[in-house]
Amino acid sequence: MRILLTGASGLIGSAVYASRKTHDFIRLGRDLSKADYLCDLSNLENCQNFPANDALVHCAGVVDEDFADGAVSNLTKILAGAEGLAQRAKEAGAKIAIYISSSHVYGKQEGTIDESRPPNPLSYYAIAHFCTEQIFRKVFSGEDCQVVVLRPNAVYGALPDLRHFRRWSLIPFSFPLEAYRHGQITLRSSGEQRRNFVSSRSIAETICRILDAPFKMPAIINVLGNTTESVYQYAERSADSLFRVSGGHSAVVRPSVDSPTKKPSPFCYASQFSQVQETISPDEHLDQLMLQFSQNSDWLMGRP
Repeated sequence: MRILLTGASGLIGSAVYASRKTHDFIRLGRDLSKADYLCDLSNLENCQNFPANDALVHCAGVVDEDFADGAVSNLTKILAGAEGLAQRAKEAGAKIAIYISSSHVYGKQEGTIDESRPPNPLSYYAIAHFCTEQIFRKVFSGEDCQVVVLRPNAVYGALPDLRHFRRWSLIPFSFPLEAYRHGQITLRSSGEQRRNFVSSRSIAETICRILDAPFKMPAIINVLGNTTESVYQYAERSADSLFRVSGGHSAVVRPSVDSPTKKPSPFCYASQFSQVQETISPDEHLDQLMLQFSQNSDWLMGRP
């Protein structure tokens, strides 16, 4: 199959591109040194005609940083880009569309959440993800088409280009970065809220499974990792990694632990569908990241 792929230089898209085996992935992007075809989702006039293809995998949809300034105007741009991308891919032959969304589409991250939980997006970030899902369903609504939406919770994984990564606010990256740069991870809460941590590699393998399936896959799949733990536990895990890799020490500082009546609600991220086997653990990810930090120490310590 010939697969159009967005976000090939990002966290998830790079793992998808690295996993290519039986398929021909065609990278779409704004930088032709990292893409095969020019495609600027913020300005569709700066897009080359898409080549003939069988499927679209969209890994460059929405990030928290798109709404860092609180501008709802960004929502219109994101959705226009998603619709233009989907339409052009379909016109060039795509019958399958896979979109990397987020667990935040479900709303509050509490209780047991599987694919039967109704969507309730409560932030511009989550709303943008859900609206993009719906746009894909609208464009690929034919009987001979299928849309599969993947909703991971907290994603970790290898960074192909440390210096151009812009999602440092994500826990799997912000905590080890704080530990390395400052010798201290500072939590804004007690950190008792729980998250499911899944690797970008597992997401990539799930995508390959969908593309290889001889039958239609579920419309929504929660992609799960093997590790569900509290934010505080992940901070401690990051500090432990710093010590393992470099012998450095990092404290984990947090406000007083909430009283029993204010503890976060239990959280269990679940799926009704079989999952791929995780092949890289959070500890392995953190150790690899710490090594990258040490190899780029001068640049890293000088960044804002």
